[in-house]
Amino acid sequence: QCFNWETVITRWETLIHHGQIIEDSSPSLETLKQQKDILEEIDKLLKKANDENPLVSVIITTFNRPTLLLDAVNSVLAQSYRPIEIIVVNDSGQPVEAALSTLKTPIPLSCVRHGVNRGLSAARNSGMALARGELICFLDDDDRFLPHHLETAGPSVRDQWRRPEFP
Repeated sequence: QCFNWETVITRWETLIHHGQIIEDSSPSLETLKQQKDILEEIDKLLKKANDENPLVSVIITTFNRPTLLLDAVNSVLAQSYRPIEIIVVNDSGQPVEAALSTLKTPIPLSCVRHGVNRGLSAARNSGMALARGELICFLDDDDRFLPHHLETAGPSVRDQWRRPEFP
């Protein structure tokens, strides 16, 4: 089961609502200890979130298909899994930056453009060089992910594969 960030937010709101986290110019030692314990609990939840849901880098390669690219990017944005980042590699095709700039998303989206066409493998390698995720997933511009693709594939892949190290 995927970690839900709402767990952290709900816990934080509950603590504030019950007055367990308060602003005080001169808090007592007991209050400081309680607040420290609460912050440690939240820190553990955040660490658990990072352990259970590592960052997934989705690398989308494209060449002269900006309309299809937007459909592919939108299928990644519709994923139920978080956290993700999207890296678009344009292999010297039609400009796609203007089309990508129309997307409003809190998900990190990077775009790199090759000066000359270098082929699919080189485009994927360029994306991997920029990827920050523990897991890397490739998507061609004419393909789509179903909404739960990363959530479904992530746990089985995470336990068997790790990102290769680059010099």
